[in-house]
Amino acid sequence: MKPAADNEKMDPDREPRIATHVAAKRPGAWAVRIPAAVLFLCCGAVLAVAVYLKPDPHGMGTHQQLGLQPCGMVLMTGYPCPTCGMTTAFSYLVRGQVLSAIYAQISGFVLAVLTIAVAVGSLWTLVFGHPPRVAWRVATPFRLMFTLLLLILGGWVVKIAVGWLDGSLPVPVADRRW
Repeated sequence: MKPAADNEKMDPDREPRIATHVAAKRPGAWAVRIPAAVLFLCCGAVLAVAVYLKPDPHGMGTHQQLGLQPCGMVLMTGYPCPTCGMTTAFSYLVRGQVLSAIYAQISGFVLAVLTIAVAVGSLWTLVFGHPPRVAWRVATPFRLMFTLLLLILGGWVVKIAVGWLDGSLPVPVADRRW
């Protein structure tokens, strides 16, 4: 019997085979679980605050329950800023009011769903010691930032369009006090 290397003739036009499954040293369980715990606590804190806050029926202004000022853009122009309604969308979603969350701010709804997904993924990592499989090659930093920018700007356009259609925008001067 000939060795395996003798069975394969070297062809000058053929590329040599390179092992693609080189065993990489996996990080220890704590090296994976500690960042997952921090991520889980951060997502959990955001979601806990969303549970604590009562969604504002105007579709924006929920953040004022945290002692923050009303949106300056709404006060000056009567139109929402790109992030108006995000806190409200989070607050509606954690209550299971999906349609209200989408109506308040569609990009806030998407970010709330992603926050829940990251919390679940980090909990998975805490329990099993390895993160769930994700195609990170597709999620480059540029693509993530570009997608986030499009999501926020798109949500802003939708919020303004829906406000025009339902008559809630521009906010009348007398109602800009929230």
